[in-house]
Amino acid sequence: GSKAYFAGGEECDSSNICTVSSLVEIYDSTAKTWTTSNLSSARAELSAGVTTDGYLVFAGGFTASAPSDVVD
Repeated sequence: GSKAYFAGGEECDSSNICTVSSLVEIYDSTAKTWTTSNLSSARAELSAGVTTDGYLVFAGGFTASAPSDVVD
């Protein structure tokens, strides 16, 4: 496809205070545009995969305080 997906993650400030993101950034290389969406819950270190019927899923990772078993 012509789209790249970047989901979740963690950002730390200069005081090492970190926040976990629910942001999904989507780059369409054909249109050369960015759009955004959101995960159902903020998390970092998640996994992504494509199902046999073509759906993109994001699974697991860590919330700000614990492991996550959420699948989007």
